[in-house]
Amino acid sequence: MLILVPLAGCSTHRAIRLRNKSLKEWGAYQWSKDKEHSAVNKTWTIYSRKVKGSKFKEFKITGKVMASPKKAVMAFQEEIVNNKSYPYKNEGSFKILSSSKDSLIVYSVHPMPFPFRDRSICKRVQISSDSESGIKKIQWTEDWVSNTEDTKGTVHMNRANGFWMFEPGGKSQSIATYVVHAEPGGNIPAWLFNSTIEKGLVKKLKRMEMIIQKMEQAALCNNDW
Repeated sequence: MLILVPLAGCSTHRAIRLRNKSLKEWGAYQWSKDKEHSAVNKTWTIYSRKVKGSKFKEFKITGKVMASPKKAVMAFQEEIVNNKSYPYKNEGSFKILSSSKDSLIVYSVHPMPFPFRDRSICKRVQISSDSESGIKKIQWTEDWVSNTEDTKGTVHMNRANGFWMFEPGGKSQSIATYVVHAEPGGNIPAWLFNSTIEKGLVKKLKRMEMIIQKMEQAALCNNDW
């Protein structure tokens, strides 16, 4: 008994250490609030988290937009197909390789600061909805199999996935959430790429609002918004 007691005590302490270690590791991969960006009558919140097996973080920004989920997706879809105000228009190049009612194949090139080469990615974009909750979603992931473009001079992004989600948030309003994670490939430092993604989050949400406003103004002229 004199021998078993300390062994039991050691076993208990070891179990506690393992539990604490597991909790710490689990916590490292949960969303943490980074900052808030305030605008007129609204606040957008930025979050980030580690991704297992990756040195690049996943980012999220959420805030209100002045359109229902259905109209937000309609606006985004029409603008992207018509190539008028796509978010990357002034930050690189993109080309729609194919499109259908609820799906797109998009090839895009994302500029990187010197001396790093630009990054290219081919993505499949899917649009879905949940009739019960009213949530609309625009989701994408890499799809190099469908690429038909010349990628010479660029570095292939090994991974690029994310989504826009629009949840009902009141009359003619939605809670918009934009989530993105990417593996840029090559030797670009994690801190630089992470910083680039984070800085672009507010810009992307603002552009989403601009797209919605533009569509709303056009629709008002036709009395169908």
